[in-house]
Amino acid sequence: MQQRRLMAIMFSDIVGYTAMMEKNEDDGKLKAQQYRTILEKKILTHDGAIIHHYGDGSLTTFKSSVEAVQCAKEVQMALKDFDIPVRIGIHLGDISIDDKDVYGDGVNIASRIESMGISGSILITKRVHEDIRNHLEFVTVFLGKYKLKNVSAPIEIFAIGVEGHPLPTRNLLHTDKAILETKKPNSLTFIKMHKKWIFLSAVLLTAVFVTIPLTRPSSNDQNDKSIAVLPFRDDSPEKNNEALCNGIQYELLNNLQKVADLNVKSATSAEQYRNPALNISKIGNALEVAYLLEGAVQKHGDMIRLHIQLIDTKTGDHLWAEKYDGKYSIDLLSFQSKAATKVVSSIEAIITPEEKISLQKIPTNDIRAYDYVIRGHHEILLYWRTLDVEHLGRAHNLYDQALRIDPIYLQALAGKGGIFMAENKLDSAIFYADKILSIDREYSDAYRLKADCYFFLGNYEVAIKHYTDQINLLPAKKVLWNHVSLGRAYGFTKDYTFQAIPHLKKGLEMDNEHLHAVYLTNGSYYLNMGYYDMAKAYFQKSLNEITGCPQISVYVWLLVVQGHYEEALQFLESMCNYQKCQNICHKYRFHIYLAQKEFEQAAIQINQLSKNGSTLYLGEGMWFKQHIGDSIMLAYLQKELGLIEESNQILDHSSQTLIKQLEKHSTWWCNFYLSMIHAIKEENDKALQYLSTAAALGFQIGWHDYINIHPVFENLRSNPQFNEIVKHAQNEKAEIRARLNERVEKGEFVL
Repeated sequence: MQQRRLMAIMFSDIVGYTAMMEKNEDDGKLKAQQYRTILEKKILTHDGAIIHHYGDGSLTTFKSSVEAVQCAKEVQMALKDFDIPVRIGIHLGDISIDDKDVYGDGVNIASRIESMGISGSILITKRVHEDIRNHLEFVTVFLGKYKLKNVSAPIEIFAIGVEGHPLPTRNLLHTDKAILETKKPNSLTFIKMHKKWIFLSAVLLTAVFVTIPLTRPSSNDQNDKSIAVLPFRDDSPEKNNEALCNGIQYELLNNLQKVADLNVKSATSAEQYRNPALNISKIGNALEVAYLLEGAVQKHGDMIRLHIQLIDTKTGDHLWAEKYDGKYSIDLLSFQSKAATKVVSSIEAIITPEEKISLQKIPTNDIRAYDYVIRGHHEILLYWRTLDVEHLGRAHNLYDQALRIDPIYLQALAGKGGIFMAENKLDSAIFYADKILSIDREYSDAYRLKADCYFFLGNYEVAIKHYTDQINLLPAKKVLWNHVSLGRAYGFTKDYTFQAIPHLKKGLEMDNEHLHAVYLTNGSYYLNMGYYDMAKAYFQKSLNEITGCPQISVYVWLLVVQGHYEEALQFLESMCNYQKCQNICHKYRFHIYLAQKEFEQAAIQINQLSKNGSTLYLGEGMWFKQHIGDSIMLAYLQKELGLIEESNQILDHSSQTLIKQLEKHSTWWCNFYLSMIHAIKEENDKALQYLSTAAALGFQIGWHDYINIHPVFENLRSNPQFNEIVKHAQNEKAEIRARLNERVEKGEFVL
């Protein structure tokens, strides 16, 4: 029986095996046997499976990219002791499995990239790279985007660093069956390629995507003022100054971003070139920048040596270099400020008097406060990599120590506010944003912090105001993501929903590294409007960029709200080998089985979550809004299983929490969840009262349709008031779509 799975596929073979056998057959056979023995041993420890050996090579599958890459590294390190030259290729893809073999494009891609490698190499595709990028033990280098034989779309390829083996460079790859794409595709390629498809199938819209091709500056252009700041190298003997290296990189990046005439790449773009093995020209081409700023840090006690240099990526010439060699003191911050000014001057960028004054400012007058802040920033970075809340606690402490030294240190205040927002303590986050603005009314990140807080509170009008405030403070080319957030806020307001479209479309002009989030936000807007086919197209594109938990979550929710339960289960089945998202898969299986009234199956998913150390009932903790609906559905399951006391305990606690939220701001989702609670308790009058309020505020993310099949409201479906509320909500969405279609036909909007 044939089955489909999402797996990490690994191809490996011995380089030059035919010549090896011709030279010494016995030695060749011995090396082949040693290779297989080592491979089989390592695969056992990483939950892999050998599909078959073929001659001098092997095809292996793994349940996760991380295990596949770790296994590949261990294999290469072990083979080095036996002088066995092996190359490895890994891809994450959908494959078909039967009793004898595996098939599919994923197998073909893994085979193609493996054949491009050199002895000791591990080549991976972008999908694998997205899975492992937050694992600090893996060093990766981007090698380029290649058109492979019998593979329709170009594939981005990365190399994994292996101790004792050189990292392959682009010119060393075997590319007789691969063509390097030298021109990076336009950010809007997807829209252009799918124009005809969207016209025919996306919710019967009468208009199609119309796009204006974007032009990016070429690094060969003499007037190009694009620059990337590479991660600084830690040359300290102890190699324990990553936080300091990141802090210096951040400070220089922050200063350069103040100059409107510079096009500064984000830190995320440059992160893959930490300890780069590629030459400067190739990094410049990959990042599409004319200049690179790189440097190294050495720290011994209170002495520090910092070396910075500016490089022309076209010629490789070092245009400017500077060294700081002295005490770890406030002079270091002054040096960084002057360095940024010299970089701007060397590139001949235009700098306004206001920007010059801003560059001359240093963030604090006490190096101790600076040290606490960069360590706090590092803890936040580790938190987002691991979601371990212990990092938040340490960051809180570090920012507090910085503020005791310098109470008006804006970066420390912003750090505190950001932690409180992550903890869903939005009032505290807003307090810190206001404190920043009382010191500096033009500190743009404070407006962003306030806007995000009000968005999560459901006060979209205030969020819109603060997103706009931040946009007005920043140069036009630095606010694309802010436009996406502003469009998201407009999209959730009944009176301004059409104003979302131009802002959301601006996001499509962003760098490719952010497109997955842009597609996700655009898809969520169309889901909210009831354009389900359009939403699906965007969610699929986001999945193609990154196979992440948010992408899996929104895609399956889109299927669920339409009642496509079997398709949703099949999608989860294909995705749940992606280990980071297994709890997401259990959660949505839980909801689907409840909708189908398969209560025992739903209970199995809850038990699996418990075994994994997770729970649906998170009370007032992080991401409260996202999870309280899960808590209520857990209570519904308990009631159906006869656990009335346990069910009421969750419902009462959830109700109290929601009422506290309503005291701050009345949102559709607070009222809607309270309606669900009273429906489960069979308190129909209260359920209809809250449901009516939720409908007046506007149902979102597909609930105007899903409520008609959701099990919690089954007992209300014979109630005329319930049907009137639902019909009104559906008609309201239909009317909005009709008005939008009319404006599209008139040429007022393009979708």
